[in-house]
Order: sequence, then structure tokens, then C-alpha cells
Amino acid sequence: MKKTLFLILFCVLEINSPLFAFSSTKDMLIELDNTINNKRIYEQNKETLVRNIKGLLKSSATNDQRYNIYSSLYDEYCKYNLDTALLYANKKFEVSIQLANKNLINESKLDIANIYIVQGMYAETLEIMEGIDKENISRLRPRFYHTYRTVYGAMLSNCAAPEKKKNYAHLVNAYRDSLRLTLGTDDISYLFVLTDEMNEKGEYQNAFNLLLKKFQDKNTTVHEKAMLAYSLSAASLGIGNQEEAKRYLIMSAVNDLKTPVKEYKSLQELASMLYKEGDIDRAYNYINCSINDALQANARMNLPVITQLLPIISKAYDTRMKVKDRQQRLLLLSISILLLFLGIAMFFVYRQKKNLFIAKSKESASNLELSKLNEALKKTNAQLTEINQKLLESNSIKEAYVGRYMDLCSEYIDSVEKYRSALNKIARTEGTAELLKAIKASTYVEDELRDFYANFDATFLHLFPNFINQFNALLIDGEYLVPKQGRLLNTELRIFALIRLGITDSVKIANFLRHSVSTIYNYRVKMRNAALNDRDDFENQVMKIGLE
Repeated sequence: MKKTLFLILFCVLEINSPLFAFSSTKDMLIELDNTINNKRIYEQNKETLVRNIKGLLKSSATNDQRYNIYSSLYDEYCKYNLDTALLYANKKFEVSIQLANKNLINESKLDIANIYIVQGMYAETLEIMEGIDKENISRLRPRFYHTYRTVYGAMLSNCAAPEKKKNYAHLVNAYRDSLRLTLGTDDISYLFVLTDEMNEKGEYQNAFNLLLKKFQDKNTTVHEKAMLAYSLSAASLGIGNQEEAKRYLIMSAVNDLKTPVKEYKSLQELASMLYKEGDIDRAYNYINCSINDALQANARMNLPVITQLLPIISKAYDTRMKVKDRQQRLLLLSISILLLFLGIAMFFVYRQKKNLFIAKSKESASNLELSKLNEALKKTNAQLTEINQKLLESNSIKEAYVGRYMDLCSEYIDSVEKYRSALNKIARTEGTAELLKAIKASTYVEDELRDFYANFDATFLHLFPNFINQFNALLIDGEYLVPKQGRLLNTELRIFALIRLGITDSVKIANFLRHSVSTIYNYRVKMRNAALNDRDDFENQVMKIGLE
């Protein structure tokens, strides 16, 4: 039991994260991304908790004890794994029959009915509800009305016939009115019913104010805040505040995933909203997470909405991937054209050198034959020697850089060929699954990026050997940048190396260095704040490094 209480406390502390204190939607989305990436941790905590509860069955001696344990297990599974939740609801029903307790029998039937609703079994739900002893549901009456309201609401959402929809809508309103009359005004369920009615009447601001007051109440539990956040999102949309609606959906989604539950709506609605805003990558990730959880939980009631969104978002995601693929192909074509021009340039340089050599030979022969012009020719030869020296130096630099980039391109082509051969071998010998695994692996790209950055650092420092010292001279004491042992440049120095080369667009720098635009922006602001002189002129000073 101590282990169980510890795990519950851990989950509560984990759910009550700094998310609600974040000031920007961007930070909240990052927190949600991290939560999705760490889903397995929260699921393992959940599984440990239910194992401990199941362990209590070994020491349970009475049907009353078993009923309470089955109730706890039902509560843990009801939004996590509906098939298992249904199993324990049926066990509760069997024990309640043995106890001959009408209240417990009705409670078990309501548990089964609520599972049936989420699984889309509406006829079976109504059959269960008709079999409930209405004379013995005094304390269960709110839940009884809520279940009827929920099943008719689900039937209304999935019905296409106008007459039936009208009838279902009437039943939903009738049972909602009955539910409200049975609830105390201090019950949070009363607040949800009341604000639901307000939203239907278009009184979104009043609904939002009531929900926000409860949300900010220090006595409101974390799980209640998750439900309130979802309702606040709907009210915000009604008011017309799209950004605020998004923030509340994020809050609700994070709580759902950390609880964890697998039957939810917030994440799929957030995916739809982000898709419309153009954030295709996140929308694709969120809708995939939603459909996987819905399938694992067997929450068939959520699948129609998800399956409508999934093809739309997947198509947009595939289109974006095709655009990126075309861009990569265009980049390769550009590199090939550049290599062609470099080859042509080398040809003309060679021909020029050859012509100069022939000219020098003729000039030497003329000097031997024309002794009378010896002094004049000496002067001319001295001038030609100086010119030749400058040309040789220039050609040497060009050959060095042409050679370096020819080597890089050759190595890259060889690397691509080896990678292609490796993938071909995997496809032939180990099959499609291993091939997909190899393709998804990021090692190849990471190695290529590491080599590429090392070559970039070496080339840049060859052009500007004193760059690091001159850059640090622009900073105040204590803010100097020193690369780690074994590295020529670090990330901050690479950012300003690119700026020195004339690349000042943060988006382009972010793409080159594989960082987010916000990270590049933060580094640039940080360095400007550390400038020795005028911070607004800092990057102009960087552009002048190596010119003096």
C-alpha cells in the first residue's frame, strides 16, 4: 500500500509540472513534444501502479474487499485500456451479485454502460441502462442521467437522419436538465453542465469566466484542471481567441498524456488546429499519437474524427517531404554544376600558366639574341617575375581550395555510393523491415555533418587564421569564446563565421547548423549583449574581421 501511495504522489507531482507557468505557447508546445517522447515512462508508472493494486487481491478475504479493489482497477483502466476496464467492470458486477447489493449492482452496470459508449456500442448501452433498478439509484442518480446524456450525445454526433438527430438532441437536453437538477451547485459537474448550456446559447464569455475562476482555485485538483482546460478551450474558441484556445488544449493534452489516459480529445483537436495554422510536422505527430492511443485503448468513439483528420494531415506531411526531397535534388544538381564550372576554371588557369611559360621561354631566347637590349629586358623580366610570382601564389590558393572542395565532393559521392550499397545489401539479405530501420537511423547523417563542420572550420580558419582572437577582442572580459579541446570552432563561433562570410539570415544559419531559428536568435542576442562597444554595431564589426 505504501508503494501505491508513493506512485500516486509521484504521478501528481509529475503532472503538476512547470507547464502552467510557461509564458509562451511555443514553450508549451515544446513541453508537449517532450511529454509525447516520454510517454513510455508515464505508461510504466501506470503499469507499476496497477500491478501494486492487483497485488492487493492476494490478501483480500471478503467480497467487499474484492469489490473495492476491482473498483480501483476499473478507475485506473477506464480511460487507459477499455477492454481491461470492461473486464473489471464485469468482475465488479459478479461480486455485487454475490453480495446481493442493489446499489453496487447498479454501479457496476453504469461502469459497463460507460465503457460500451466509448467503444461505440450504443444499443448495448441502452439495453444495460433499461435494466438498471431505478428505485435504488439515489446516490447514483447524477451518474445515471449523465450516462444517458452521454450516449444520446454520441448517437447525435454519429446520426445523419434529421428527424432522429432532432429526437436525440431533445433527449440530450432533457437528461442534461435532469442532471443539473440532481447536482449541488458546488459540484464541478454542475459547473460543466451549466457552462455547456451557456456555450449552446452563445454566452461564451460568461462560461469562460466561471470556468477560469474554478481553474484558478487552489483547491482544484490537477485532473479537474485538465477537464477545465478542455472546456476553457471551447469557450475561448467561441469568444474568438484562437491562441488562448490552443494554450488550454495544450494544458489538457499534457495532463492526459502524463496521467496517463489513452481516451481523449484534446490532442486530436490540437492537431487539427495546428494543421490549419501550417504546423504540419507537429500536426502529423499529434494525430499519429492520438490514433495509436485510441487503437490501444479500443476507444472506437474517437476513431471517426481521427480517421477523418489523419488522411488530410498525412497528405500534407507527404507533400512537404516531397518538397524537401526536390530541394535536396536541386542542391545536388547545383553542386554538380558548380563542379563543372570549377573544372572549366581550372582548364583556363592551366592554359594561362602554359601560355605564360611559353612566353617566358620566348623572352629568354630573345634576351640571348638581343644583347643590345639586355638592360631593358632585365627590367622587363623583373616585372614579369613579380607578376608571375603573384599569379603562382594566386593559382596555388585556387588549387588548394579547388582541391579541398573536389575532395569533399568526391568523398561525399563515395560515401553516398557506400551507403547505397549497404542499403542494397540489407534489402537483399535482411528484408524490408531492416532496410526501413537502417533508413531511419541518423548515424550516417550525423557522421557526414560532423565531417562537414570540421572541414568548414578548417577552411574558414585558413582564410581567417586570427578570427577567434579578433572576435574575442570585440567582447567584454569574461565573455570570450574558446572552442573545446580537439575542436576548431564551437556553435557560437560558427554562427559568426557564417555572418563574416555574408550569411546573416537566421533561418539560413539555422538550416546550415541544424538548430532552431530561436536558438540562433538567442545566440546572436547573447553575443550582442556581450559586445565591448556599441551592441547594435557588433555584427558590422564582425564583418570587418580580416580586412585590416
